[in-house]
Amino acid sequence: MLKADAALAEVMEIRAGIGATINGLGHRLSNVMWMGIMNEQSRSRILDVDMAQEVMAMTKAQVMAQSAMSMLQHGRVGAQRVQELLAGPR
Repeated sequence: MLKADAALAEVMEIRAGIGATINGLGHRLSNVMWMGIMNEQSRSRILDVDMAQEVMAMTKAQVMAQSAMSMLQHGRVGAQRVQELLAGPR
């Protein structure tokens, strides 16, 4: 009976060690998964900022181009009007 009790105690001790190891691995796995999620969220935010900067630059370029076209248009109208005035009545 003593041998059986000793063997049972040894098995229970081994099982406890295995259980503690599995529990520790579970916590480590959970931590690694959480870090992966946080890294992906950070990457997503960085990409969002990059995209916003590119859209802002494109919008600025479009506004500048439209302004330049408008200024050229007004310049042509002014030049045509001067030519009409210089030409006199028809």
